[in-house]
Amino acid sequence: MIERLAVLPDYRHNSVGLKLMKHALNIIKTENGKRVEVEIVNENWRLNKWYIDQGFIKIRIDQYSCLPFNVGVFKKII
Repeated sequence: MIERLAVLPDYRHNSVGLKLMKHALNIIKTENGKRVEVEIVNENWRLNKWYIDQGFIKIRIDQYSCLPFNVGVFKKII
């Protein structure tokens, strides 16, 4: 599970997130990981598309009573 991967607004859309994701995936591969999951704010359509563009597939939408939004869960086989 990749958690808390985020880019400050002033640095978005400059490939910073892509570099962070590639780094995280390389670490997971080094540790013999085969699958990775991420959870995002489901209503953030731009972020949904970003993960899909990185090869992730949405596997479900979760609802938590403690959160005011739905959580999109994505996976990627590496």
